[in-house]
Amino acid sequence: MLSVYIDGSCSPNPGKGGWAVVVVQDNDVQLRRTGNMPDTTNNRCELTAALVALDVLADYYPTTPAVIYTDSQYIERGINEWLDGWRAHWRTNTGKVVANQDLWQQVNLPEHVEVRWVRGHGTNRWNLYVDELAVAARSQNYK
Repeated sequence: MLSVYIDGSCSPNPGKGGWAVVVVQDNDVQLRRTGNMPDTTNNRCELTAALVALDVLADYYPTTPAVIYTDSQYIERGINEWLDGWRAHWRTNTGKVVANQDLWQQVNLPEHVEVRWVRGHGTNRWNLYVDELAVAARSQNYK
């Protein structure tokens, strides 16, 4: 089983953003991806990290069971609770247009992949690590 940790960071919000993905197996980092965006929001960074994680899993571990861990309830609940309903009309239950719809439309969760919430800035070693990577990515040179 793979553990995939994702995080996004934006400061100020909106502003410069960074995201990170870390794939862990047997308590060892197997793969790391980071990136940044010059003008974005925290939620877009979180969602970008989720999309990159799904791409990494599809490309490198297409059938390996995996859990994606996020400290964003927006991502966890979006994928596990809201996405199926959104796809019907791309509106929230209050009638508002779904924010970041362009990114949400790209989410395709395979059956062998789960998304779980983990408390951010707590004691989880890998969540703290991916957070550090996302914060550092914010400051990297923009292309």
